[in-house]
Amino acid sequence: MNKLVIEKGSFSVDDIHKVREYYHEMTKDMSVKERRSYYNKEAEKVRKEIRKCRKEKIAI
Repeated sequence: MNKLVIEKGSFSVDDIHKVREYYHEMTKDMSVKERRSYYNKEAEKVRKEIRKCRKEKIAI
């Protein structure tokens, strides 16, 4: 699966469709348990990034 690339500053409805399709392709063959684990790991990455930005007082 190719990496999802969204152009900065030009987010559109088509980009939303690309994101949905990308994640569908990534998870379609996963069991419920695998999907839950995948999303929890990804969510933790986001939480860490948010904590880092808050600590550094960087606008998200």
